[in-house]
Formats: sequence, C-alpha cells, structure tokens
Amino acid sequence: MRIATVLALATALGWSTTASAADPLRIALEVEAAKLALAQADADRDSGWLRVERLAAGQDIVIRLHDGTAVRGKFVHADSSSMRVNNPGNSQLIRRGDIYRIDMARGRGSAVAAAIGAAGGAVAGLAFVAQFDYSECNCAGGQPSAVLIPISAAIGLGVVGYRSFRHEPERIYLAP
Repeated sequence: MRIATVLALATALGWSTTASAADPLRIALEVEAAKLALAQADADRDSGWLRVERLAAGQDIVIRLHDGTAVRGKFVHADSSSMRVNNPGNSQLIRRGDIYRIDMARGRGSAVAAAIGAAGGAVAGLAFVAQFDYSECNCAGGQPSAVLIPISAAIGLGVVGYRSFRHEPERIYLAP
C-alpha cells in the first residue's frame, strides 16, 4: 500500500520508475520505496505472530500443522521461532514454520441469546408460580418457591441460550 502511494506520487510529479545514472533523486526514491516495501512485508508477516506471542498463558488453543495434524493444549509461551503448548501428559515445542493456523479452543457464546433465554425463563417461571394458590395448599414449597422458581428458570434458560448460539472460535494466527 505504501509503495503504491510512493510510486503514484513519483508518477504525478513526472518521474519515471526506471532508474538512470543521470538522476540520483530518482534512484534514491526507488531505493527508499524498495526498503519501505520490504519493511511493510516483514511487518505484515509478523503482525499475526505477535498476537500469538501476546496470548495469556493457560489459554486453550488448537494448533493446526501444515501436515494436517491438530494439537490441542494450553498455551505456555511463544517467541519469534516457536511456541510451547501443554496438553494432557506432555509439553510440546512446535516450530513456527510447522504451524498453519492457531484458533481458540472454544468459541464464545451469544450474550443476546443468554438475555433472551433469561427473560423467557423468568416469564415462564412467573407463569408457572401464578398457577398456585398458596393459601389453600402448601404446594411446591410455599412462598419461597414463588421467588426461586422464576430465578432458577431464568438462570437455566439463560445458560441454554448462551451455549446454544456459539460463535466460531476466534482465529489467532494464519500462516502467510
């Protein structure tokens, strides 16, 4: 992107992109544009790996290797050339060059679905409790159940809603 901007500016000013020995300014411009392009390519290539290096220790991740193998485990640490993962029974050091992609082990649930489930559970619990006449019988635990049933239903259906509508696991790294 930056090199395109530099070349567009050079073209707008009437400079050619072919070097000649007679124009040192043009040569300097092309050298700087090449340096900028290389620096940008390095930054783009490493930016995804920086996310890996910044992961918190203990996070559950899934690593897919170039040979198709999937490695599940808890993240320990990463440096510029490798990463360490603990999985049940052993610890593995995996070279960066062998890694195709890294994802979080689980996707997040849906907060909206949890709220809808909780509201629905509370309404259903209140409707259920409204059917009882506590003055005639001591059904379903009496007055305390008039509070506990809607709260329990709200919590239960909120959890069901959260877990039912999961998002895809977050992609942490994809090899260039």
